Amino acid sequence: MAKPPPKVLIETPVVLMRKVSPEHFEVLEGVVTGELSQVKILEHKVSLVVGRGTARKALAAAHRKASAVLGLAVDS
Repeated sequence: MAKPPPKVLIETPVVLMRKVSPEHFEVLEGVVTGELSQVKILEHKVSLVVGRGTARKALAAAHRKASAVLGLAVDS
């Protein structure tokens, strides 16, 4: 059984944009710092398409969770 990777602090740049009115946007730029968690380890010989789908789902879930913590609107 493989050991899970150690938790590592990472910094990820984030840019959020919201349309306020036609041709007017609010832009928020910052850096999110935190632990890398819920690492997905794919099985041997898993196709790249399946791997990409798994990664996209994990990123979407992490984005929803982080947005909810920041108090931003999230899809339910």
